[in-house]
Amino acid sequence: ELKDAKGFWGTTNVYFMTLGYNTRSVKAGEAPKTYEDLLHPRWKGQMIWSTSTGSGAPQFIGNILLTMGEEKGKAYVQKLKQQNIAKSTASARQILDLVIAGEYPLAIQIFNHHAYISKQAGAPVEWQPLEPVTATINTVGLVKNAPRPHAAMLFLDFLLSKRGQKVVQLSNYLPSHPEMPALQADLKPGGGRIKGQLSKPGNHPGQKRRMGRFFPEGIYEVMD
Repeated sequence: ELKDAKGFWGTTNVYFMTLGYNTRSVKAGEAPKTYEDLLHPRWKGQMIWSTSTGSGAPQFIGNILLTMGEEKGKAYVQKLKQQNIAKSTASARQILDLVIAGEYPLAIQIFNHHAYISKQAGAPVEWQPLEPVTATINTVGLVKNAPRPHAAMLFLDFLLSKRGQKVVQLSNYLPSHPEMPALQADLKPGGGRIKGQLSKPGNHPGQKRRMGRFFPEGIYEVMD
């Protein structure tokens, strides 16, 4: 899952999308722990997410569809719509910063390592996984007609080596190398807190077709 079968690209680091919440507004143990928990009346008008197609609402709903199936997933989205989730075109990092500032108690679809970085700096923030957690990857590859292809290949080799992955780790990002854990182990699967599901519609027979039908009336209706 983390590299192209023909070697065209590799993965430098992985991302896991979770909830982020302000610990001054939400006490320990009170944050939603399941997707159904997001439907509780307490959270109506108290949540925010990004409309970014790369990491925001579309990816969240895509994960719901893959997990619950089209019929149940669509029904869930319609219920979630009634929660009046605030929308923003900002990045997941910026969405989390709004939560840290106290503008919203809860953010949906933030990167868990961002919450960890901010918490280490003293911010009132914590992350909470909803299983299955959506996992995404950051990929690199050599472009056609690169002016210095051999230098580029050496750099790619470094990025994907344990030495290069150590740089990723020390930056508090999540290395893709199987032998390079995160500095905070529970940010990645295997650390005891999350599992993670790499959402790749092409890996599911007929899923692209079903998602194409669902998204226009599902995702974009939620965003309107």
